Amino acid sequence: MGRFFGSRRCLFQSVSGLFLNGSLLTKSLTVYTPSFSLNSGANTLNSKPSGSFTNYSLSGVISGAGDLIISGNITLSSASTYTGATTIALGTVSLSGSGAIASSSSVTVNGSLNIGAVTTSSSVVTLAGYGNIILGSKMLIVTNGSTTHSGAISGTGAMIVSGGTQTFTGAFSYTGNTTVSGGATFAYNFTTSYPSWVSPTVSINGASTFSINGAGPFMGNTNFVFDATGGGTANFAGNTINGNGTSGSGMTFTTNGGSSNTFSGFVNLFNNTSVVNFSIAAGTGGSPGLVVNAYLNNGAATMNKTGAGTLRFSNATTSFPGGTININAGQVQLISSASLGGTGSATTVAATAGIGTLTTTAGALGSLTFSALSSFLQVTALSTINASKLTCTTLTASSGFTVNIGGAMNAGTYPILVSTSGTPTPTLGTNTTGRTITFAWVANTLNMILV
Repeated sequence: MGRFFGSRRCLFQSVSGLFLNGSLLTKSLTVYTPSFSLNSGANTLNSKPSGSFTNYSLSGVISGAGDLIISGNITLSSASTYTGATTIALGTVSLSGSGAIASSSSVTVNGSLNIGAVTTSSSVVTLAGYGNIILGSKMLIVTNGSTTHSGAISGTGAMIVSGGTQTFTGAFSYTGNTTVSGGATFAYNFTTSYPSWVSPTVSINGASTFSINGAGPFMGNTNFVFDATGGGTANFAGNTINGNGTSGSGMTFTTNGGSSNTFSGFVNLFNNTSVVNFSIAAGTGGSPGLVVNAYLNNGAATMNKTGAGTLRFSNATTSFPGGTININAGQVQLISSASLGGTGSATTVAATAGIGTLTTTAGALGSLTFSALSSFLQVTALSTINASKLTCTTLTASSGFTVNIGGAMNAGTYPILVSTSGTPTPTLGTNTTGRTITFAWVANTLNMILV
């Protein structure tokens, strides 16, 4: 089976070599092949107790239920089966080939962990510690996160959290993709202001959460992808910066047919020419593909909506206070007290004729420009629309605009829009209220009259 080292102590602690619990495993060999079992409780594995570390490679299997504390530059090339906690106290532990510590109950990295030489990927139950993790081009999977890792993570590889809640507070410089799945939470709670990190794709699968909390980071050109299951959450609780200060760059949010996906928090579109893209597939049962409960501080940035699905804004404050909103397909919807547009600069809404619509059930539109006849204003199922009219401080439409009205509504006169500049007469589009509808401007207020 292997060798048991629990009680025999090396009498020559000054001798260079690889030691388990103070017992010499090998003095001259840098490759150690036998397997061994850990004692219950804490076990130490170290190369050269003091001074410079020699590089050792272990090709045997480490088994047992004990904990393992490693100090030294040690490469593991077999899949160990021990179930205790792992602490990399000093030096670098490298995994190569099929080398793995996936059965260890937790991995605390205070030295370094390098997985760049594994065949495809490496798994750990949960990550802790303040040391560095080097991905190389490989994938690191956290299977049941419950701890916080505060060290740096680098490389071109990918990160996956497939279970539990794994929190990170260190510097991210890895450039591969990021995935959170299985109802897990990937929480990035950094303390450094405005770190620069770009993961090309962040996949949020099922009812999982990707969370960022802190001042930053720059995440221009990241695509946040929700799968067909739906129920995913992207939560930016801090001052999340988009665009890297680069003209034309920006975030993309993509859904693939699931519903009940949520995007919340605060996003500062750093550059006035930044872009935020929403590619929204039709949601299950006609539900919105993505609900935005976020403030997009955009200046003169651009928001593009594509896909046949519905993008719903539900934020209680202004969601997009300036710039241009291009509704190229599907529907952009405002509910509750959500609003688009602002008072400082006009927001232009341009919808593709017969396809794109801007819908409101209770929101406010400030400083909006309806750019052409193809722009739509859609009011849906509101018997209390008097309390929730749309407000436009600037309204222009050279050829008028279309108002689509649906749902059961009471007879009466409803002030649906206020414009301090411009009173174009709308065209009645879809009307499923069962009532006759006309429009009339009184001063700067557009009234919708139902009989």
